[in-house]
Amino acid sequence: MAETATATTRARVPLWARVLLPLVVLGVALLIGSGAFDSASQTVAQRSAAIEADVRCPSCTDVSVADSNSTTAIAVRHQIENLVAAGSSDADIDQTLVSEYGQTILLVPPDARTGRRPRPASLRRAPQG
Repeated sequence: MAETATATTRARVPLWARVLLPLVVLGVALLIGSGAFDSASQTVAQRSAAIEADVRCPSCTDVSVADSNSTTAIAVRHQIENLVAAGSSDADIDQTLVSEYGQTILLVPPDARTGRRPRPASLRRAPQG
């Protein structure tokens, strides 16, 4: 008798609903888990780390200042942290570093159209408004 009730219930739910509902639930879970709705702004340390990952160590070959322990890399990291703490924009920090060390200081060259370096969405600052 229980089998008959289950079969009757299944017959009432259309196939598209049995397929679509789990897909919608999965999509919502992925959106929430990805942090797409997280509006918290980055901390000074997070923002500094994101910038440091894209800045070349002045005394190394193709190594970011985040990955180097050379004296010059440490000095650049401190400079970036101070600029971020002072409220400088990413573009201002890039310009300061380029004016002191040259264009090769940037591991990721700026976009020719916007003049800004592309950053992964997870590392971008949330707009403040």
